Amino acid sequence: MLISPRVLMIATSLSENGIHTARALCAAGFEVAVHSPSFHLLTKIRGIQRAGAPTVLSSTESAIRHSMRQWRPDVVVPCDDTAVRALHRIHRTAPECSEVIARSLGDPSYFPKVGSRVRFLAAMANSQARVPEWVVLHQHEDVAGSVQFSRFPQVLKREGSGGGAGVRIVCNEGAARTGYAELTRKPSALRRLQTHAMEMLFGVVHDARFAGPKAVIAQRYVHGQAANRSVFCWKGQVLAGINVEVVHSYTETTPATVVKRIDHVEMDIASAAAVRLMKISGFCGFDFVLEQGTRRAWLLEMNPRLTSISHLPFGEGSDLIAAMAATCSRSTPKVRPRLMQDNVALFPHEVGRDPHSLRSLSAYHDVPWDDLELVSACLHRCAKLDAYGRVRNLLALGRHVACILLRRPEAGTRTPEPFIPTPASLHALREQPTARRKFSA
Repeated sequence: MLISPRVLMIATSLSENGIHTARALCAAGFEVAVHSPSFHLLTKIRGIQRAGAPTVLSSTESAIRHSMRQWRPDVVVPCDDTAVRALHRIHRTAPECSEVIARSLGDPSYFPKVGSRVRFLAAMANSQARVPEWVVLHQHEDVAGSVQFSRFPQVLKREGSGGGAGVRIVCNEGAARTGYAELTRKPSALRRLQTHAMEMLFGVVHDARFAGPKAVIAQRYVHGQAANRSVFCWKGQVLAGINVEVVHSYTETTPATVVKRIDHVEMDIASAAAVRLMKISGFCGFDFVLEQGTRRAWLLEMNPRLTSISHLPFGEGSDLIAAMAATCSRSTPKVRPRLMQDNVALFPHEVGRDPHSLRSLSAYHDVPWDDLELVSACLHRCAKLDAYGRVRNLLALGRHVACILLRRPEAGTRTPEPFIPTPASLHALREQPTARRKFSA
């Protein structure tokens, strides 16, 4: 245990996940550095150092290894699924980094189960957790067999995907065959070209950009309300945890934008069983569905990394940052003010979903008012007005034109961009007496 532990946060995508946790770790007395793409929002946070970034001439693992050698962290914190898989591979190939990775993520013998949906669900079959029936689809002919184990609707999930991108909810066998084809289809040449361009310009890592078809899981659909549990654990023991129910999200399969804190014993027991079984350390998240009518908790999957609610302070036993500080530091953890509202609008996700909710939604809005540069960067990212967004839009337009010229159908649908408020308009709204209570803890 150290007085000021050095934390290296590792991000391989440009997801907003991790920005609030990084700020909270700095405030708790940690020395924080980031390994991330150049345009990641983590680089906009005051007090955080740059340990390194992905480069075109090096692999993901070698770039992360270089950052770990340069920064010499006491703990590493992955911010996305690709970072988790990269750390697992580094543990096998780089002995000089293996001790820090094992200390940060837990028992290495369970890394294969932690990093795979299929292996995780198989490991939880005889645990205290309630898991919906599931089956692995290795080829197109297996779709017909999925009808035998469960009635429709079903949920199809591609192994190795994250953030709701590789998920389809299907209501009949025809839709299941179409969903399976979409999830296992290899990216087109135009899509691969766009991916290469984004990697070269911004260092964004696409872990399986040229991988062949992967296994798809067909899982029974449970009617109910989505819920999440985020925990900080150490050597197989949960030290702090937060349970939330999803109030709003972009779609049914994408991450939450507004959550409500709840107490749920079954979620506590299921997550503790998984952590204990796989001897996990660090931050971890679990996705549940609370069954309609009974409110029974069904465990869907585990995310062995930070989640969007990991930073929220809900008091003793529910403050993950305080639990990490107490575990990793010899100094007395700073007591953070407890959030008094159970409803939380996550920034910048909820602003991107519905900017008008700032005025109408009675919730704590998780906006970092003391860092307007970060607020502005988040809003520009949501509106795709920064350099990354402009280049991405330009490449998407080029792909769209090429599809028209080549007379090929373009995968996916184009959705209108939401209106995004400016930092000035957010501040004006915050100062209104009727809305001021929504922004205070």
